[in-house]
Amino acid sequence: MDKLFAAYSGDEPFTFVIYAHADKKIVYPEIQRLSDQGFRLWYDEGIPAGKNWRASTGDYLLGAHRVLFYISQHSLGSDHCNREINLALDEGKQVIPIYLEDVGLTSDLKIGLNRVQALHPEQDVNYQQHLLNALGQPNSNAEPLRAETSQKRISAPVVVGVIGVLLSAAIALGYYNRDILMFTLVVDYPWLFVNDPIKQKIGFTTTPDGTRIAYATSGEGPPVVQVLGFGTHIESGVESPLYDNDGVIAMTSRDHLFVRYDGRGFGMSDRGIEDFSLPARVSDLRSVVDALGLERFDILAISAGGPVGISFAAQYPERVSRLVLAGAYASSYWMEDENKDYFKRMTDLFETDWERPTVTNLFVSKLLTPNVNDLELKIVGELLRRSANGDDVAAFFRAHLAVDTREQARQIDIPTLVIQATDDEMVTLAAGSALAALIPGARLELVTGGHMASSGSSPEVRRLTLDFFEGVE
Repeated sequence: MDKLFAAYSGDEPFTFVIYAHADKKIVYPEIQRLSDQGFRLWYDEGIPAGKNWRASTGDYLLGAHRVLFYISQHSLGSDHCNREINLALDEGKQVIPIYLEDVGLTSDLKIGLNRVQALHPEQDVNYQQHLLNALGQPNSNAEPLRAETSQKRISAPVVVGVIGVLLSAAIALGYYNRDILMFTLVVDYPWLFVNDPIKQKIGFTTTPDGTRIAYATSGEGPPVVQVLGFGTHIESGVESPLYDNDGVIAMTSRDHLFVRYDGRGFGMSDRGIEDFSLPARVSDLRSVVDALGLERFDILAISAGGPVGISFAAQYPERVSRLVLAGAYASSYWMEDENKDYFKRMTDLFETDWERPTVTNLFVSKLLTPNVNDLELKIVGELLRRSANGDDVAAFFRAHLAVDTREQARQIDIPTLVIQATDDEMVTLAAGSALAALIPGARLELVTGGHMASSGSSPEVRRLTLDFFEGVE
């Protein structure tokens, strides 16, 4: 493909494109699409005639709002590309790495890009949307992007028809292929299975330590902020409305501004994180609510998100109206010794073998959702693996097992509801009861089922939560 549009030359925010000329057959069509959608781009083939090439490159790189870096053997071997990306990193530019092929970075680039979530066109079925999310709105200089995604939920008759087609296809493909077909559809085409309309806006904010955090909002009304532990992905993971089959996210968004976010190391937030300490995770939460301008809100802290909710409520009581702790605990002190030892062993496996389905499936079936069927096990395991890297998961759990918020729990002076499942094998009934006893005036509600039951994943438990937030006894 020949030279495309002229490089941007105005004073408005723009994106600088770093690429190797040998890759232009791949890069040009993409940046042409981005230009057509209204993004301002500078690339060296677009330099007007008569301009000094080296001076123009340096000037525009220094003036760019963000940088697209197309990574390949060609670009890594190019002196020009290396000078440009190192200058961008030295100047603290927001860099969006895009891997055109699976290549290893040099040591200096590893240091510079280890906190940046890269894009992989060949591996990511949602690559185009992820690229738009990373770039933000066209012709905008605002860091928090507001890329609205609307999931079209299908009515019951249509769902019945879709299921009929799927069953017919499964028969045609053969009885033994049915699980593979359903797995692929649920993981990669989940909109076929959801049933309530949701519009969510995805944005980004940056914490004081430089970690970029992704968040999503939906609905309008009094704000409810959901705090989770690990395994999240606000766009295409276990906490996305795409996979919210029972409609609890839509249910919460009906009368509330519902805020969800990916903590550091997970989902669309920065990965390759070193600090998973409690103060760092509390900083994630504060950065999100500050970015949204929320002065006072309710908190729904679930599972390993419990200590973050407890710590935030204790530190900022003027900002939290009500607190729900679902399937949560204040410290690993309350965890059964057997489970604590199991977590430690699993953490070592996560670090080395997170990508192996047998490892994630063992964790899911042992503690997260016991008695799950084989197809559901494969789906949950796949979503967990997509949500994070093994190094981050291991670092998260090692830091989390050392957290102790018992003293902070005793300081909480706001209405608090503790929801505990009677058959929870990960956070036991004794742990939930002990948590409720720590918080002055806390109310304890028991629900039947395992760990996922207490997390608010069912409409019944979510209704209990919403009634509490709305002051219904």
